[in-house]
Amino acid sequence: MSTESRAGCPFTGVTADGDGVTDAIFSVDADVRRCPFDLWEKARQHEGLYYEPKIEAYVAARQADVMAVIRDPILFSSRLPFGAVAAKRDRAVMEPLLASRPEVAELVKRLKPRRTPVLVNCDPPAHARQRRLVQASFAGPRIREAEPLVEEIAKRLINGFEHQGEADIVPAFSIPLPVYVIGKLLGADELGLMHFKRWSDDFMRSAGNEALDPEIFIVSMRGNVELYEFLRAQIEERRVKPRDDLITSIMNARQPGDEPFSEDELLSMFSQFLVAGNETTTALIGSSLYALAERPALAERLRTEPAKIPAFVEEILRREAPIQGSFRRATRDTEVNGVKIKEGEQVMMLFGAANRDSSVFGAEEIDIDIKRPNHLAFGFGEHFCLGSGLARMEAKIAIDTFLRRFRHFHIKQDSEISYAPTYQVRSLAALPLILEHA
Repeated sequence: MSTESRAGCPFTGVTADGDGVTDAIFSVDADVRRCPFDLWEKARQHEGLYYEPKIEAYVAARQADVMAVIRDPILFSSRLPFGAVAAKRDRAVMEPLLASRPEVAELVKRLKPRRTPVLVNCDPPAHARQRRLVQASFAGPRIREAEPLVEEIAKRLINGFEHQGEADIVPAFSIPLPVYVIGKLLGADELGLMHFKRWSDDFMRSAGNEALDPEIFIVSMRGNVELYEFLRAQIEERRVKPRDDLITSIMNARQPGDEPFSEDELLSMFSQFLVAGNETTTALIGSSLYALAERPALAERLRTEPAKIPAFVEEILRREAPIQGSFRRATRDTEVNGVKIKEGEQVMMLFGAANRDSSVFGAEEIDIDIKRPNHLAFGFGEHFCLGSGLARMEAKIAIDTFLRRFRHFHIKQDSEISYAPTYQVRSLAALPLILEHA
């Protein structure tokens, strides 16, 4: 089934006049998560921003509307990137647990670093200081130094399934590759790497989901605590024995007039790096291989013209943005493209819809021969993703290595193609492929 196929997008009960369209977008329904494109198109037909009660926020679905919000980080705060509804839901789950489970109060106490605003959920002027201190650690030379590591991991993973004739590429390749990469950059040994994906999943359970079981909530908190304990041990080790690595580089970052990072800032920051360093890249690699499995001619062209792979990656980022949207809160009464927003009200920037705005980007279909305007898959301006270079590099090497190993690959017949049950992240949950070795 093509990702462009509308026959495979059965949105029964969703009306064309908008009643229920936006509600459906913010659903974890499997059909919607697999193929939301018609709904995005209908959302873009709204005049300016519109209010969606389900997420208690205004929605910006067109590229111009998203830009009007994202370019002003002072007017629109990033402190609640998962939105007010997720925060309320977490509190509703937490409060009865605090009253009935003594363990939970201790977990909350030990999770203090998560409440420290850092980068993604930090506002100016504190955000500017943090970015100044950390940006050198993600500069071009650091990314190039990591390329041999990424290539070695990609080859090793493919060695594990290349002769089997088929594989679910998500657990076999697109998940472990970025997990191992960011894990190595954060100092994990083989034992630590076994926990990294679980810790990342625990960290992201609140993102764009409609319900959260109390017992799963506690498991998630325990995972967060384990992650902080691991990171704290890494920090303490670097204080005694510095290394030429990401942790040491950021711990020792100094700029004139700026205070170095506190331990809580470091813990919060490194946990963000873990999540962003594998969740988004996993999604990007999975979406890329899905697109190529459906387009054998394009796969063959990239196989013979690997210099075109970066352009292909940009097209996948635009069309299948790993982070589908993020919330902002108005810090004062304002107006966006004619719509009045009151202080404290939230806006969700729907990157997935904005990146397919035909008035800006033209046709949706993949085209690796044209230059499109910059997409919003990595954000914009002050909050542009620091790890974008690393994600692009990992995806490029993953695709190139995969194409070199397999002459042909296609989706296994009658397979169920499913996506993670969240409206804020677009990431394949399964991608079974039939593989023909080169």
